[in-house]
Amino acid sequence: MIRSNLNRRAFLRGTGGALVALPHLNLLAEKGQAAAVPMRMVCVGTNFGFVPKLFFPKETGHKYKAPELIQQLQQHRQNFTIFSGLDHGTEGVGGHGGVHAFLSGILSKNSRGFREKNITVDQKAAVHVGAATRYPSMQMTAGSGGGSTLSW
Repeated sequence: MIRSNLNRRAFLRGTGGALVALPHLNLLAEKGQAAAVPMRMVCVGTNFGFVPKLFFPKETGHKYKAPELIQQLQQHRQNFTIFSGLDHGTEGVGGHGGVHAFLSGILSKNSRGFREKNITVDQKAAVHVGAATRYPSMQMTAGSGGGSTLSW
């Protein structure tokens, strides 16, 4: 039996440099060299709300029975946390005005008295865990107008 050592140089010489898909060369790397997956944070706003009993589990802790709206995420349940019972105290601002406090808990007009003004929790996380990712922070929205200012 002929034993062949396939290294990067031999691979490129054998293909005549015709392959452009060089990222596939990582298949030749030693096992166990996989980089750790960086931590990420995802915040999802539901500006128009949802039916709480279809989203929030009745039980506390990690052994909850998944409600209908999160059943599709169950293969990832060890990677996320569902918080319930949170209140930003923005009642009385009218309509959906409290939406702007979604990630900070502070309305923009009331932020002057706070040391970090109204930095949002996603931007605070970007400082701590974002350095390990290509983009420390990404904000995405569907639509335009006031609902597009959840993070700043």
